Amino acid sequence: MFDHLVVVRGTHIYRCLGCGLATWDWTAFDCAEFYDQSYWKSADVDKGYADYFALAEALASTNKMRLAWITRRLGRLIDRARPRNNEEPRASARAALRSSNACKSTRDYLDRRPSLLDVGCGPGFFVQAAANAGFAAAGVEVSEFAVNFARERLGQNVWQGQARSSDLRSGPYDVVTLWDVLEHVADPRDTLAALAEVIPAGGLLALSTGDVSSLVARLSGARWHLFTLPEHLWFFTPGSLRRLLRRVGLEPVACRYEICWYPVRYLIERVAAMCGCRRVVSPRLGALGKLAVPVTLADIITILARKRPR
Repeated sequence: MFDHLVVVRGTHIYRCLGCGLATWDWTAFDCAEFYDQSYWKSADVDKGYADYFALAEALASTNKMRLAWITRRLGRLIDRARPRNNEEPRASARAALRSSNACKSTRDYLDRRPSLLDVGCGPGFFVQAAANAGFAAAGVEVSEFAVNFARERLGQNVWQGQARSSDLRSGPYDVVTLWDVLEHVADPRDTLAALAEVIPAGGLLALSTGDVSSLVARLSGARWHLFTLPEHLWFFTPGSLRRLLRRVGLEPVACRYEICWYPVRYLIERVAAMCGCRRVVSPRLGALGKLAVPVTLADIITILARKRPR
């Protein structure tokens, strides 16, 4: 059962009384047309980013932090299966991994690079960071413009598609990531179910999304910075995310409100957008506008989940 939550620029948003998941009547939204070049660079306050590519340097810091978190978790899966005697030869370590309950991809970790799929990868900055960190990284993205940028400018293995079984290639993947993506998809449960199929038992899925039950969201009301319509179709709570993940065989193992890095200019633009102003920032900001700073409002939740054995 849903009740009325808030009105955002004339649009009524409703939430589930049970888990707090919120949504609106987005049935007329066409994602194929929406995520064009103007989504990534536009002066339109109601669409996408003023300049997504100006975020690249700040994103590099956020991506480094996320990859370190994921790598530590992958390392723990391997360490549990390693022989306790550090003098054991490498072959014995491999044998122990293969005889353990770790997923096949993790058991083979010592022999090859771990594989990673970034879903909704945009222009491919996280795919590039993962590849540089030693992952066999790939990405899938709905925006043709972003896919072309990732391929031609960054040289990354990215293809056009959505998070559907028919769009997923070359699995299984040790890690699947969805950074600020789940709120954009038409059916979050089907999306997670499709991704769970390409993750072997013991593999990891990491996602981030806004928390509509957070203190900042509740205090901001209709002006919450993540009530960006029409691209955001769903607004989650920690409880609704855990329920969705468990329904598709993914067990949450870690949850946190992460710190992300943003340029000062972008932060000012977001405040201006919340106030209904156009994306105009004084050029007098100069180098200060490009300065990347760590920020958290404790309203973006990051969850790491592990695929359960069948």
